[in-house]
Amino acid sequence: MERGKCRGTCFHSQQCVENALHALVIEKGKRPARTHDIIELLNGARAEGWTLSLAPDDAVFLNRVYRGRYPTEEGLLPHGAPTEADARRALSAAETQLSQVKGAPSKARRDHRTI
Repeated sequence: MERGKCRGTCFHSQQCVENALHALVIEKGKRPARTHDIIELLNGARAEGWTLSLAPDDAVFLNRVYRGRYPTEEGLLPHGAPTEADARRALSAAETQLSQVKGAPSKARRDHRTI
């Protein structure tokens, strides 16, 4: 968030969560939904048996951040462009989700293979 890069922090935090959720579904041998919707991806990962702590209101918030990335859609956050508080919230959600994914048992580790 250095230099006031709140929009970038929010966007990349959303991308981190999105890709982490995709990875969990792939780990179960399934094809993840082709969507950027964090709620849909979260539900898909949970349906595959993953226990995840991402709060629903954080998922909704991250969805708003993604949709608000492009200039024509600016202002989809209730108060306009993301603030530093928004960036901190997005980053916290991403860090939490990523730590859960890193701690998830992977098939490669179970099989003692390297990737």
